[in-house]
Amino acid sequence: MTLENKKFLIDFGHTRCKVAFFSDDKISTIERYDYSGNLVTDIEKLILKHDCKNVVCSSVLPKYNEDFLIKSFSKLKNFNIKFFNIDDSLIFINPAYKDNLNRLGVDRALNLIGARRRTEEDLIVVDAGTATTIDYLDKNNVHHGGTILPSKDLIVDTFKNMLDFDFSNEKISENLFSDNTASSINHGAELSAYIGVEKFIDEIIVHFNSNPIIFVTGGAYLDVIHNCNYELKHVESLIFEGLLVYDKGM
Repeated sequence: MTLENKKFLIDFGHTRCKVAFFSDDKISTIERYDYSGNLVTDIEKLILKHDCKNVVCSSVLPKYNEDFLIKSFSKLKNFNIKFFNIDDSLIFINPAYKDNLNRLGVDRALNLIGARRRTEEDLIVVDAGTATTIDYLDKNNVHHGGTILPSKDLIVDTFKNMLDFDFSNEKISENLFSDNTASSINHGAELSAYIGVEKFIDEIIVHFNSNPIIFVTGGAYLDVIHNCNYELKHVESLIFEGLLVYDKGM
């Protein structure tokens, strides 16, 4: 394994940062960090532990932009650090957001680029994270757009902010009929957040007369799988696979 085939992949997401090590032609050792403490320093220490000089990054957060990270990674001066920017997506896909490409988000773009690495057919990516995004990419790499649904956590948080009492200490029951507020909201939030995924996939299939490969990623992927009757291919590392395609080029 040459140094050029070993790299760190870093994804600065909405709620946490994920770091993966790519070696022996596979992604391994995915580490997760929250945004408290010395995030950049902790990542820098992790990278320095390995005999690897290549780092590929993406970020949906304005703070963790290319200039900020180059300055912050003070001990990585001799490293090859590449940053995926949303304009880079034009090399790989034809986005629906042409008039305002920044609104697409690097996470959604990388998910589509990573999914294309796995199939040449029409495809759908469901990313169940802070919000649930659903995007459709046809076999000609035309992105026709998608939809954004609130996640279960967003719905629960809305109720927490709206109600004038605290239900956080109530035990959540898995029964169909709930006997406390926390269980009622939890069950309702899951239905509200994820039942719509299948309906939107139905509409895509009918509208485009397509039989797409459907990928699901993100922390709440199991909630999507439990509430959708389509065959879903779970890929935890879809954004990282997109970063690998970007790094290699096409």
